[in-house]
Amino acid sequence: RTEHKVGVVTPNGIRDELLFTSNYDEFKISILEENRIASPELLIATQTDYRNHIPINLEKTYAYTYDNGTTQVNLMVKNTGDIILGLDSIYLNSSSGWTSVLGFTPFNLLPGQERSLTITASDYLAGLEVNDEIGIIVTANFDGTTKASDIGFVHTIVDRPEIEILDVVEGVTASYIAANETGKVLIKNTGDEEISLDKLYLNRSTSLSFATDVIFEYEDINLDIQECALVSFNITTLNLNSSNIVNVNITTNTSAQFNMDFSVFVDSSLYDASIDDAGTSAIIDGSVVIKIDNNGLYNLTVDSININGTYIPLVNFAESIYEIGVGSSIQLSMTLAALEIIIGSVSNGESLSILVRTEEGAEDIHDEIVTT
Repeated sequence: RTEHKVGVVTPNGIRDELLFTSNYDEFKISILEENRIASPELLIATQTDYRNHIPINLEKTYAYTYDNGTTQVNLMVKNTGDIILGLDSIYLNSSSGWTSVLGFTPFNLLPGQERSLTITASDYLAGLEVNDEIGIIVTANFDGTTKASDIGFVHTIVDRPEIEILDVVEGVTASYIAANETGKVLIKNTGDEEISLDKLYLNRSTSLSFATDVIFEYEDINLDIQECALVSFNITTLNLNSSNIVNVNITTNTSAQFNMDFSVFVDSSLYDASIDDAGTSAIIDGSVVIKIDNNGLYNLTVDSININGTYIPLVNFAESIYEIGVGSSIQLSMTLAALEIIIGSVSNGESLSILVRTEEGAEDIHDEIVTT
């Protein structure tokens, strides 16, 4: 069951990595398809060159996950060596490690002969879901001694048209909605037939066509089985902040569709608004002063102020400049009496919850005690 990961790299940065097992001279067993590719989503999300996946071929090796929770692997093996071999063991792997498959009848393979068998993987691996990765190792013997083995990984599919949005791949964020009114979505065909992408809906109100309104950064509108597409787009109708939730719904030319809720993402290294504790105050017979700092790398523009959950129109503040340069601050002020007209009576010692939001999505919240 020993796995070998071998990589090569050239001085100009071209590289390749391949996973394989061991064979004695003249002995070779292969899981078909025989070549290996990088995981479709990992190739996009991490630009990995690690080839450990068996290309999808519904006449060779593949895995189905059914609605009842059962996952079956159809395994096609071939004696690609020069001497007769007997298939003697099969191992399956998920995140928990390798598990020996029991209950199958060993059989012999002549050179060039291939044979398929079906394994109920869910009997050995718990909690399998659609698009989960399953590792497979087969070993073969001659005269009672293991002489050959092969390894590969497959993602499970379903027996109908199906797509998924992949938000995180191996710990890497692959899909997001950003507060600067942009988005990126990684879509995978997890069904068993080719599909075409149709529409992308945001909060069920904004519709984008895959044919005209998005940019394909990887692949195109037509996705074969197990193929992924990475699309990016601009959002012109939603005014987003980091506290927002955006629902993304993908439709296709089939019954397949998928929706997912995204918490709006703000890159705080680029956009960072902070309410300055020392520079913010609320005086019972005086004014409310809110000092806002820009700690990011791009300019910010104040979009709204909320105090104790009530929206305070910007025209109520004495200042009319709402843009904050990089490394700079602005101050917004209004009399407490004017604030009480909007939110009601305010007492000495009461806490004001101040929420500042910017057009770029950065926001901050601050509690200020009213003093004399």
